[in-house]
Amino acid sequence: MAKNMILIIIEGFGMYNVVVCGEKLICEFCIKALKERDDVNLICVFTSTKDWETNLNDFCTRQGIKCIVGNINNYHNLLKENNVDFIFSIQERRILTKETISLAKIGCYNLHFGELEKYAGCSVISHAILNGEKKIGATLHELIQRIDAGPIICKCFVEIEDSDSAYILFKKISLEAAKMFYKNIDCILNQTYIKTEQNENNRCYYTRNSIDFENDSYINLCDDILTTNRKIRAFTFPPMNQYPKIIITDKNKNCKTMIVKTFNVDKNGNMQLLIEDMVRKEENNE
Repeated sequence: MAKNMILIIIEGFGMYNVVVCGEKLICEFCIKALKERDDVNLICVFTSTKDWETNLNDFCTRQGIKCIVGNINNYHNLLKENNVDFIFSIQERRILTKETISLAKIGCYNLHFGELEKYAGCSVISHAILNGEKKIGATLHELIQRIDAGPIICKCFVEIEDSDSAYILFKKISLEAAKMFYKNIDCILNQTYIKTEQNENNRCYYTRNSIDFENDSYINLCDDILTTNRKIRAFTFPPMNQYPKIIITDKNKNCKTMIVKTFNVDKNGNMQLLIEDMVRKEENNE
């Protein structure tokens, strides 16, 4: 270096201040993808205590990342003080308010497990199975106040096999969504992506109460095999202790509710169900 030259290091130049809110392993992956970048300053992660798949608080502690178990909507001062550029919502159970969204100086983004515009809202994996879909998607989109309605950045898909339960599909789409996030993080941070506005005519929104997982999960043995197959798969999610149910009558005409653990269709087209006493199952869980 020449004698008259002075090396000036501007700390933080070109860095993006980023906040993540969400849960599950997909959120853990996205945090890793952001943390490994030289142009990202990961300010904080907001998460929940009700995560059945991972413990983001413990994960962030091991990674040296600040983590708050709480609602991001209650921490506007923190977002303002840190001049947040980006907010990423990854399987976040809470709806971000208009003010929260506005505090991201560059943009707020959501990773939704469902193909938009076709599957907006809740429980879309189960709905896709019940609807007889051949594939299920995940969508990365700009987050606006209206739920799952922001411009689309990209989508990914996995095929739905005839034996795939809602839980298996959740794991499958999680893997593909993680790859999609990693592939597109550059264009989001650099704001070079091409977005597509959603077509309202194609939009279908499933409310939180669109499926009653307690009462809608009963199997009707009068249904055809295809309908029964879809219903069993749509309501099978073991980590949530969620299984389809069936009512059987014993020889004394006493009714008992059983849970359906697995099913099989033999070469003659007959469906065989493996069922378990619901009372015994609850006792084992205790």
